[in-house]
Order: sequence, then structure tokens, then C-alpha cells
Amino acid sequence: NPNPNPNPNPNTMSDVTLIEVVDYMDVIDPDGSTHTEYCMQITVAGGFCWEVSRRYSAFRELYEALLPSVQALRDYRFPHKSLISTFADHTKVRRRTGFQELMDILGALDPVPLELLHFVKYHVHMMPQIPDVASSMVVADGGGAAASAAETAEAAEAAAATAQREGQQRASVTLTPMAAAEAAAASSGSHSHGVSK
Repeated sequence: NPNPNPNPNPNTMSDVTLIEVVDYMDVIDPDGSTHTEYCMQITVAGGFCWEVSRRYSAFRELYEALLPSVQALRDYRFPHKSLISTFADHTKVRRRTGFQELMDILGALDPVPLELLHFVKYHVHMMPQIPDVASSMVVADGGGAAASAAETAEAAEAAAATAQREGQQRASVTLTPMAAAEAAAASSGSHSHGVSK
């Protein structure tokens, strides 16, 4: 489905109608170990939707980052770790239910936290035409190399999302004056300084 809102406000998520934790899957790491990822489907007004998968630790990082400032999380109980049955189906179902409750709480906030926007990759799918919006929403994790790798991967995702939508709907994108000025400034900076690797 084409992006129904090419110029959303990055400080709100009022056009998102649903964040649903729909499933989970086991992923094999390069070293042969296994971890579980929980699959979310994000739907916005007009029917445009995308899927994002996050692992348990990512949900916990989001929860811990917002707990001090979000009153609504004070009574929420984050799904605890299971030392014995981490990979049991009943554990994964319990966690999926808990993560859904977390998404419901955060999605109902006004304004929606930028951390949640980044978590569901809203900037990748809804705002790829605005330069550097991804890096401005990245939650600091203390790891420069890891952050650079993540930004590179999400930049590639943004390009892919843009190409997909352009193939589905050929339409001109008009930026607001402020966004246009930011885009011009970002473009000038990238030509002057290049990209460090």
C-alpha cells in the first residue's frame, strides 16, 4: 500500500491506528545460538502497514528508557525472564501478551514518545524523504560502532521503502518550508564533509 501521508509530523503518531504484536519466531545467530524475535505489525490511517521484529532485550530497553517519565508504566509489569523455559512456547506467548500491553500503553500517549517511533521504525517507512531523521531518533546505547552499523542498516531500509512506494504510487512530494530548509542544509553538509566510516 502506498504511504498515505508523505509528510507526517515526527513528533506525533496520530495517524497510526494499531501496533499489534502478532507473532514470534526463533532466529539462528551466526555463531549458531538462537534467540526469539517478536513480530509487530504497524498500521496507519489509509491502510498502509509494515512489520518490525524486535527481541526481548529491545523491548526491555524501551521499557526501561521510558519508565522514569511515563506515569502510565508505573502499574505495568514487564514480562520477566525465565531461566528454565526461555524457549518454551508458553513463555513466548506470555511475553507476546505483555509486549502487546506495553505497545497499547505507549501508543495511547499524546504525544507519542520518539523512542517508540524509532522502535517501530516509523521514520523508515513514513519519513524517508527527510534527511537524517533516523539518526535524530536513535536511542543512545553507548556503543558508537553499533550505532553506526544500525544507522547504516536503517538508511538502506529507508531507501528500499522509498523505492517500494515509488513503484506503487508516482506522486510528487512537497516538503513544508521548514523541512525543505532542513533538507537543503543536510544536503549541503553531506557534500561538504562526506560520510565517515
